Amino acid sequence: MTEVEAIRNAVSRTEMRIVASSLLIIYEADWDKLRKSIELWKQEEQAFEDDDASEREDSDDTEESDDNLKKGPPYLVKLIDFGHTRLTPGEGPDDRALLGIDTTLKLLRERLAHISSN
Repeated sequence: MTEVEAIRNAVSRTEMRIVASSLLIIYEADWDKLRKSIELWKQEEQAFEDDDASEREDSDDTEESDDNLKKGPPYLVKLIDFGHTRLTPGEGPDDRALLGIDTTLKLLRERLAHISSN
């Protein structure tokens, strides 16, 4: 959800009009693979933060032996299809685009609350 919030923050700071756009959310729907992917992602981030080449090599070896999962985050969020966007200095951010993003955030929060309550 932080990625959607970051996109909302960027849109709220940019004076533009977006004719149409979409949020593309890609995630792994196989829960077992998702858990493995999250664990590998955490290991990769830790190795990078430690800045120790030998630990990064160990992380790479683990990944290769774990169902050939590819490097990268377990999910992605992107703003797409905004080809007809134009800058509008002095007019403020696009309220309709922000409404759409806010609606998406509301739906994500509700879904997370529902999952957490079960």
